[in-house]
Amino acid sequence: MDDVLHVLVHADRYAEAGSRLEPGVLLTGPPGTGKTLAARYLATASDALFVDVRAFPAQDRSLEPEDVSALFRLAREARREQGRPVVLFWDEIDAVCSASGPWGCRATDVCSQLIAELDGVSGKAEGVLLLACTNEPNALPPALRRRGRIGITIPFQAPDREGKALLLAHYASHYEREQGIDYLRIASLLDPAAPASALEEIAGQAWREAVRRSIDEDAEPALTEGDLRRAALDDVFGARAYPRRSEKSLLRTAVHEIGHALLALRHGIPVRLVSCRQGASFLGVTSTGEGSDGPETIAEGLARLRIGLAGMLAEVEAGLGQGGGAQSDVFAATRVASDLVSYGVGKSGLIFEPHALGGSGGPSRSLPAVSEWLLAQVDADAAALLAEAASDVRAYLAEVGGETLLELGRLLVERETLDGRELEEAICGLAAASLVGLDPSDTGEMLGVT
Repeated sequence: MDDVLHVLVHADRYAEAGSRLEPGVLLTGPPGTGKTLAARYLATASDALFVDVRAFPAQDRSLEPEDVSALFRLAREARREQGRPVVLFWDEIDAVCSASGPWGCRATDVCSQLIAELDGVSGKAEGVLLLACTNEPNALPPALRRRGRIGITIPFQAPDREGKALLLAHYASHYEREQGIDYLRIASLLDPAAPASALEEIAGQAWREAVRRSIDEDAEPALTEGDLRRAALDDVFGARAYPRRSEKSLLRTAVHEIGHALLALRHGIPVRLVSCRQGASFLGVTSTGEGSDGPETIAEGLARLRIGLAGMLAEVEAGLGQGGGAQSDVFAATRVASDLVSYGVGKSGLIFEPHALGGSGGPSRSLPAVSEWLLAQVDADAAALLAEAASDVRAYLAEVGGETLLELGRLLVERETLDGRELEEAICGLAAASLVGLDPSDTGEMLGVT
């Protein structure tokens, strides 16, 4: 994107040197990942004229081939007259430039005219850029996407934590707000897969809360960090549609989630949030930091196995007894153990080919090629891994102590949700930092939040 911006800003210099920008750039990615926002930023940063192709022609009719020709002609004239680059923004270009699109056979005529305009001899060095967006890049004809036409493709994904913080700050800047908002801390609460569009809605929802509060207090509205936090948590959990549970049920859920969180910290895995707030498919949740950018290692798998077992074992250690709501944890832990055996972990040291096991998710008992002995060995190795992990977790939780688990659980019931920093502070306040490998002097560095 930086290269495209530089060429737009210095279009004349590039043309004088005989260097040409691709006449078209394609932004691809799932809906809501910020493609339109990036296009507007490109136009603003380069001081370019921004033209939304979908608003042309002004008449309420479908786009015709002659409209494409007129659009590029007007763009070239504007470029010559004003001396500013022109960005032609074409969102959902696949709706028109695809033979299978809603315009049927007429799409071929429009697409052919677009190719002709992009092939123009002067069009590749005149400061006119077609910036197209699509969620389905494979729907575009190859002739349109080749070099010399729309030859640059920039993929978009959900922004990372720092990107989310920047976008939250951008959208919050549209409103009156208090100083010192920690946008990175708010962004750390969100699901790593949350798209850019969710951040705009979070800021808007937070502002509505600020306005509502100002009306009740007869004061001027001002967006606060608390408003953003509540809106972010609503995005994570969904709307509150469940009645408040009993204190006993909440405490059990809280201790369960604290168990998951403590084991995650113990293994050096950052915790984004831990909560006993009920969602559509869960009674509580522990969310760890953004995932690895590569395949899971054996050590990570062994850590995940222990984290998965820690919730129900924390309930037992805290004297609450083992609840009946841990079936999903047991199922997930068993699956992790089976996967680890297929990776070669276990007493047998066997490494199985994925096709011999019916895929990458463990052995398939429907395949006659897998012997009963082999299946029994896999089961034995997986059971041994589960037993070893459970023993490790019990020993660790015993070291933490049931009273500490209950204290952290009560705090979670009171606060409902703790972010990574708040959890660290609570652990350090109970003098239990060394049990999870925390340095009290560095409290607040979880997930890079300082």
